Amino acid sequence: DFLTYLIDQLGDNEYIDNVAYLIAFTIKYSRGNTGFLDAFKGIMTHFGADGVVNTINMIEDFLNPKKLKFLLGVSNFLIVHANKIVVKKIQSIAKKKYDIELTKEQISKVLMVVSIIKEKLNTLEVDFNGSDIVLSNDNNVEEESLLDNLNIVILAGGLSLERNISLYSGYMLYQELKNLGHNVILLDSYMGYSDEEIDIDDCFKDPDKYSMDVGEITDDIPDLWAVRKRRIYQTNSYFGPNVLKICNQSDLVFIALNGKDGENGKLQSTFDLLGIDYTGNDYLSSSKSSNKILSKSLLKENNIPTPNGYYLKRDQDIIYPKDKNINYPVIIKTNSLGFGIGVNAVKNDDEFTKALDEVFKWDDEAIIEEYIIGREFSVSTLDYKVMPVLESLPLNTKDDKVGMNLVGVKSKRCPAEIDKKLSDKLQEYALKASKLLDLKAYSKIDFLVKDNGDIYCTKCDSSPSLSKYSHFSQSCLEADINYSDLVNKIIELSLDKNK
Repeated sequence: DFLTYLIDQLGDNEYIDNVAYLIAFTIKYSRGNTGFLDAFKGIMTHFGADGVVNTINMIEDFLNPKKLKFLLGVSNFLIVHANKIVVKKIQSIAKKKYDIELTKEQISKVLMVVSIIKEKLNTLEVDFNGSDIVLSNDNNVEEESLLDNLNIVILAGGLSLERNISLYSGYMLYQELKNLGHNVILLDSYMGYSDEEIDIDDCFKDPDKYSMDVGEITDDIPDLWAVRKRRIYQTNSYFGPNVLKICNQSDLVFIALNGKDGENGKLQSTFDLLGIDYTGNDYLSSSKSSNKILSKSLLKENNIPTPNGYYLKRDQDIIYPKDKNINYPVIIKTNSLGFGIGVNAVKNDDEFTKALDEVFKWDDEAIIEEYIIGREFSVSTLDYKVMPVLESLPLNTKDDKVGMNLVGVKSKRCPAEIDKKLSDKLQEYALKASKLLDLKAYSKIDFLVKDNGDIYCTKCDSSPSLSKYSHFSQSCLEADINYSDLVNKIIELSLDKNK
């Protein structure tokens, strides 16, 4: 009854403020009078007001950084729109430990009280900020955190020329997330589960049943026509049978897709419309970064150097480089595809025309840029924090710090052996680019550097490969973020994607 009364009062901002003030005052007073709070709880228990005691204990728990650390810095968005993971975990803890059942709306109000209490503790000029509150510990109940025992779907594969890289990343994430104690389903977004749509009540009762058998992953470019033919469920939908149904039953979808369909924002916008939580960047930032023409324009407007160039559409009259005062050789590439698809270096008009035809087999728009010879670098960002600079190297390197990519086309060294001035400049450009494109979750920004020191930004990747040995993961490792911590951080960032 007390909890119902309290929650009813929280519906009015005036009462929210009052309740928060009283709880903050009680906490402050009990710091100097150590027996006060226990005595108060004893009186409530004596009169059968166990709900009052449970509510006080629950509020205390939410203020304890060792229990629910993500709630300490809770954003206004999360308070009002607590997502599935937050709601599920708070409901679980409140019910198991305090026998209190909370609705999503009630949780939002309780989180608001917690947020105001923390402000009150500071405005009341308390000598602590809430992080050193000493709370009673119930040793009979195992502690939970927001990142424990989640139901996670990993989406990999898809219908992209980077399909095999995606499967490789997805399988590594699958192993890691299972080791971290989560319930995990590895799902091919294009092939789906089963040959047709079926009823699935609770796929996480037996996640292994619904997980794909990865088999042997090759480093070849996949035959997408053959992939299409293998899917018995022949429709125009990108999603295979039961994919959205299974994703809807998850706490979180871990996006391990690479290439056009995983990076152009369509997948993310679909999940937003369906209310499915997912990792990575949102639909708008993904869309902006995957469109090389748009991202290149944004970079130039904000004084981040990119190769000089222009673009052509499929039905447009051919404009040769000389008409744009660009000398051969030039690079021709697709606007929206990755993995080096359709990329050609040409040195005359005949080669230019042939290369343009090749690009238009894959995409409706082509980008033409001056050919730049230089060292290749990349800078990854995670939560708008820059990682050490990584350099891509020829395969014949003998450096013992070099690792191999899945496709074997490059080796890498991280940190790059460059002076601090160049390293700082590359990191500065990478952070600026990621913020321009709103790539808050993570990104990989590629650069070319000429012998004379000129820097050119060549690509902004909103969905870099997440395998353990990718450029992105290896850069994070050099910043003392191991693979387990990286995976947990990505999940954490998904909690406040809209912050």
